[in-house]
Amino acid sequence: MGTMLVTYHQAGQPGGGTTQPVIRLPGATTERVTTSGTSARTTGAAPQGPSGKKTDGGFATVFAIGANLFVVSGTGTPTAAYPAAGASGNGSAVLSGQSITFAVKPGEKIAAIEFT
Repeated sequence: MGTMLVTYHQAGQPGGGTTQPVIRLPGATTERVTTSGTSARTTGAAPQGPSGKKTDGGFATVFAIGANLFVVSGTGTPTAAYPAAGASGNGSAVLSGQSITFAVKPGEKIAAIEFT
């Protein structure tokens, strides 16, 4: 079993209509999810956007700890499914010890499943 840490956040310091490509900690929230060979998802959802006006979902950074993860995002109850060889599917791999940051819509959750 591994761990997925998901941080929902804005990016950079808004100013002069620009955004820097770094995590903005004010307002950021992090959730810890235990992962396995069965899809597991966050209970929290994307609460804010980089505009500070909460009109978009902002960003989610996913950290994989102790396991390779295949992650997806979606509203409601997203389910992660690792694609079979020769097939494709929605989502992205996050190798153990690494992280990925991507844009999310308001209300989206993150789901992950372990793979080897």
